[in-house]
Amino acid sequence: ILGKCMSLTKRNFLKAVSCAYFFYSFKALTKDNQPIGNYIPAKDKNTWPSKVHRVEEFYTSTDSDYSDAIAKGINYCSLNNGALLFSDKYKISRSIILPDNTYIMGKEGSLLYCDADKPISIFSATSKKNINIKGLSVDGGVTEKTGKNYTRLVRFIKCVDITINSFKACNSADWCISFEACKMIRLENIIVSGGGHLKPGGRDGIHFLDCSYFYIDRADITSGDDCIGITTQYGNSYYGSINNVIGSSEIGSIVACNEEQKKDKTYYASKIGFINITNVSVKNNGTARNIVRFFAYNALSNISNIKLSRVNGMSNSYGVYIGGVTNLTLNGINVSSLNKHAIYLVKSKNIQAQNVAYGLSRVVGYYGVSIFNCENVSGLFKSHNFNGDKKILITKSKVVKLTDN
Repeated sequence: ILGKCMSLTKRNFLKAVSCAYFFYSFKALTKDNQPIGNYIPAKDKNTWPSKVHRVEEFYTSTDSDYSDAIAKGINYCSLNNGALLFSDKYKISRSIILPDNTYIMGKEGSLLYCDADKPISIFSATSKKNINIKGLSVDGGVTEKTGKNYTRLVRFIKCVDITINSFKACNSADWCISFEACKMIRLENIIVSGGGHLKPGGRDGIHFLDCSYFYIDRADITSGDDCIGITTQYGNSYYGSINNVIGSSEIGSIVACNEEQKKDKTYYASKIGFINITNVSVKNNGTARNIVRFFAYNALSNISNIKLSRVNGMSNSYGVYIGGVTNLTLNGINVSSLNKHAIYLVKSKNIQAQNVAYGLSRVVGYYGVSIFNCENVSGLFKSHNFNGDKKILITKSKVVKLTDN
């Protein structure tokens, strides 16, 4: 018994240290907008329980599917310092509610799925902490025959400390992996597919609503709407890092950030800040409305301290689209647009292009780089336009000091 208590104490101590370091490191970014990934430690393997139970241990002959077995297994492991192992394909008919201290791991090829055209939230949690999932795939069963539905495949509400690693999710009715008013989120090696099926809007790959302290590294996303959405409604959003993302969207952007819209078509007012986007591109043969978009639609909103690095690819509309942002850094941008300006900066101030921000417009009447109603813009911008000239369009802007092309 003593050994068990010591083991648990050690694990909780390591956990507490990791959480404290997470918050302290993010707060340090208020002083300078450094790469957030440098500050967020991956969870040490010692924080995972040593005891592992299989889903099959909790299955009974009277079960119609694996819904009860998985629910019982997760709750048992949560209360007894264990991890639940998925090693096969498991059908469920209702959402699996995750408790505090959830540890789920899947073997290669493991899958959790539901009936086709009957969407459910495979996993959901509200006001829980310390949720860990790795090595698993989930399928929401949505097809072209599924009508418009607002079920989110994996949904976390007001949760703290969520880690998801080596995770595949497909065929979601609405936002595929949804975080709402959550904090301390770390996602690594995520694949999202089948989010579109030619249905109208709403089918984001990963969505952060009113979230802070979130981190993504390595994501491959094919979605109907935005591949990664960062929005605000009743709260604010601070300290995010999106890294190494490739995506394709039917109607949305690879990364999009703005306020949510009200029923009267106006937008909520909020604050968004200290968001770093690094190495984001459009998939080969993929599509995107915008590659990266940060836009404050409400005049009372404040989006600040945004850094975009190594953004690449071709868009249908504006490639990099920025509006209402204060303190923007562009580093190594190389985008083109089929129908609009490639880089379009609107009503923003304190913009600096480190390295080069290059835009190519492939349509008559638009520019590789257009700067409208901005203030204090500096650095190296390069514009290539359809007619072959290299003019940067600057209108209604002041204190613009660009490095010679």
